[in-house]
Amino acid sequence: MSLRVVNPWTGDELATVPLTTAAAAADRAVARAVEAFAKTRIAPRYVRSELLEGIAARLVEERETFAALLSAEAGKPIAAARVEVDRAVTTFRLGAEVARTLVGEQIPLDGTAATANVDGYALRAPRGPILGISPFNFPLNLVAHKVAPALAVGAPIVLKPAPQTPLTALKLGALVSELAPETPWLQVVPCEIAVAEQLVADDRFGYVTFTGSDAVGWKIKENAGKKPVCLELGGNAAAIVHSDLPDRAAAVRALVASAFGYAGQTCIKVQRLFLHEEIAAPFLAEFVAEMAAWTVADPADPATKIGPVIDARAGARITALVAEAVEAGARPFATAGGVARDGGPTSTGAVRELAGNGVARDGELAGNRIAPQLLDLDPVPAARRQRLGVVTEEIFGPVVVVERYRDFTDAIARVNASRYGLQAAVFTDSNTRIYEAIRDLHVGGVVVNDAPSLRLDGMPYGGVKDSGLGREGVRAAALEMTETKMVLFRRR
Repeated sequence: MSLRVVNPWTGDELATVPLTTAAAAADRAVARAVEAFAKTRIAPRYVRSELLEGIAARLVEERETFAALLSAEAGKPIAAARVEVDRAVTTFRLGAEVARTLVGEQIPLDGTAATANVDGYALRAPRGPILGISPFNFPLNLVAHKVAPALAVGAPIVLKPAPQTPLTALKLGALVSELAPETPWLQVVPCEIAVAEQLVADDRFGYVTFTGSDAVGWKIKENAGKKPVCLELGGNAAAIVHSDLPDRAAAVRALVASAFGYAGQTCIKVQRLFLHEEIAAPFLAEFVAEMAAWTVADPADPATKIGPVIDARAGARITALVAEAVEAGARPFATAGGVARDGGPTSTGAVRELAGNGVARDGELAGNRIAPQLLDLDPVPAARRQRLGVVTEEIFGPVVVVERYRDFTDAIARVNASRYGLQAAVFTDSNTRIYEAIRDLHVGGVVVNDAPSLRLDGMPYGGVKDSGLGREGVRAAALEMTETKMVLFRRR
């Protein structure tokens, strides 16, 4: 069986990829990883570090090739694709640093006369071979966030890439094999769901790291058995903008880019916008004016900011969420092409029309070109508003919803009234409000005076509630991929 990989913008077939459907084939990949682990777990630090530095160097050399490939298979604007390659270079260099510097610690045990002659050392040891499952939206850098810490700690990794975007991962796998031909540090295994479930349940893996939907993630946790898992799941990130924000123009630019960049296909893109009532009107006027420049266009054009969403199914889901909100009374502020409206009602039919303006030559991708949407939720009764999919679900598209608030504490409560908790942002010049947000927002990360989509590759990253468990970020992930081995010496 083979997997057909299609360019989301043109509908052209990019490649057909062999799909692992047999349990025996998956078993062989695991067996190879187990065999390799006997060597990789004791590989010297310099070997692991040099391998990771070598991967980074090759990515620098092949920057344009990797960027063009991931842009073609993911529909990511080429400018953003180049940034992703650059970030992956950073991620692998961070991995090289972790390989050299990740250490245990000496544990003081001489606190009593009975243990005065005992020395203790807590070492870090890799848990075992690792299974990684990556999403479609960052075909290189989110793969790197699983591969780099695994290699840094001395663990081979078997990677199942997203079915929509396997080509970049396969190219990375070939690159790693060229640099280390005698050891299967990285095996990329495109496979059907049944085989992926078999891999998750395999007790020979010491750790599973997954990025994707919450429904799939929690099922993985159930099926993983005794091994620990890292789940980087969805989000509906919020931004609270108070009247004393330090720079309104900068906030508008950051939030528009966060809401609509890469067609909103980022799990920490701003989805819910809470505006203090004193500045809501001018802020929204500037927001709509800024978003007018964000139009859907060919991802291969360096000037493009928004390409297509990944496929027609994603487009239909986004369209349905917007339509539900409009039917409940939400007022769109903009339509296709960023043409400003006055916030008056728009028919459901018009919303569906602007969301379905993508035409593919074979019909597969019709509806995957989604124009930016800004929806005012204040006309919707509060009880109904909290049940709308644009509030409760992860949109994963170029849609943002706005609500006004009077009290800052109430805004925090509204942000927290969600099953998700990945990242949130707060814009204010008040230290009191900043610290209140840091203390009370129930999320994995709080961003101050920037968009919630701010993520640096070296930071611990992850969420709470249905946004997952565990942390990525190269050093944080490396710690989770290892376990403490306690060593005790009794001096004579």
